[in-house]
Amino acid sequence: ITDNIPAHEGDQSIYNPQPGDPNYYPNDIYSLGDLNVWNTHFLNIVTETLEGSSYPTWITEKTLNPIIGGRPFIIYGDPAIYNVLEKFGFETFLEDLEWPEVNYEDPDVVPWHWQMENIKIGLQQLHNRDLNELYSKCLPKIIHNFYKWREISRSQHQLLMTQVSEFVN
Repeated sequence: ITDNIPAHEGDQSIYNPQPGDPNYYPNDIYSLGDLNVWNTHFLNIVTETLEGSSYPTWITEKTLNPIIGGRPFIIYGDPAIYNVLEKFGFETFLEDLEWPEVNYEDPDVVPWHWQMENIKIGLQQLHNRDLNELYSKCLPKIIHNFYKWREISRSQHQLLMTQVSEFVN
């Protein structure tokens, strides 16, 4: 991925200064964001809904971004998202990254506090690792996830088109 997405409808739907302003940020609603940043980072920390576990478990474009963009990821949100991804056939990276398990020490403290602490520990551990070697280790899963996403997207698109066509007729 080498080209940034051009300005498009929706960029003005949220407050966002013009490029060049120090407060400017790429609009990730329609893209992976600034590809100069995207292509120079190793790990994507996906921030999904944090209000404990939810049913049904929601997965948004934020979880799909690292799958589409070819990055290992961890999820800061409902832990059930990992289960849903695996049911769809996606691979996850906790084991490859040797990511520490979340320790929910005090049930009276909100769960995302412990997840945030877990992320700090995990990032500290990654700091001392060879990220090029680790990315190579994760690459088969990254490639698998990308093609699994394409397969599921095509299947869901076809299902939707069939349903719309049946509805119209």
